[in-house]
Amino acid sequence: MSERTGRTRGKGRKPPIKKQLADKPASRKATGRSPARKRVSAEREVVARERTEKAATRHSVVREAFVARGVEFVKKMAEVAPESVLATALGKRTALDTMATAMSALVATRRSFDHDDEVLVAARVRGALEIEKLLDRAGGAYSAEQLARVLGKAGGRATIAAGRKVNIYFGLPTSGGYAYPKLQVASGGRTLPGLREFLDAFTVSDPWIKLVILLEPSPKLGNRSPLEVLRAGDTDSAVRVASAYGSHGA
Repeated sequence: MSERTGRTRGKGRKPPIKKQLADKPASRKATGRSPARKRVSAEREVVARERTEKAATRHSVVREAFVARGVEFVKKMAEVAPESVLATALGKRTALDTMATAMSALVATRRSFDHDDEVLVAARVRGALEIEKLLDRAGGAYSAEQLARVLGKAGGRATIAAGRKVNIYFGLPTSGGYAYPKLQVASGGRTLPGLREFLDAFTVSDPWIKLVILLEPSPKLGNRSPLEVLRAGDTDSAVRVASAYGSHGA
């Protein structure tokens, strides 16, 4: 084969694969990410930062000190309590009920390691258990933010707090703010009809008392609770029970 013929044939050959790849224009990945990918990346960074901040909050000095004191208390309680008391406490449904049962037994048998606080401990235990039981009967509770989402209300906590002050929403004061009983949400994601009128009718201001009356069967309602009659659409009967409480010994 002549040198000329070889050169002629060589003109029609494709360049090597490596050269083809090298000659291709730079891909989007090399030249930069698309706006959509940048937005997703930024959102992920925000979420990651929030998680880091929450983790830092969870492991703050105050929280760690609280946990340390709680662990020390439980260890001491386990040392002085009879095993029969511990076994009974472990049979309870919740952690709070477990601790409360053990603490109550220690106070009753005078085996508490801090006798000066026996009466206070017993009272707080009873109070904590009653609150837990009431919230269970109310179907649990939402935070302000959760209630706003369930009801589709813009403004979150601020909207719910403003509504709570005029009985649009039913809030219960707790050590951590307010708990909003789930029973106030009716089907369709709306507030329970008649609940505001029921709350307005009271002459007492304590929300916890209002919750008790709302849940307790009343002879005036044929041994139904005000909550039951409100759900049945009978606002007037529920309001009469509320307005009578505290004024006529109801």
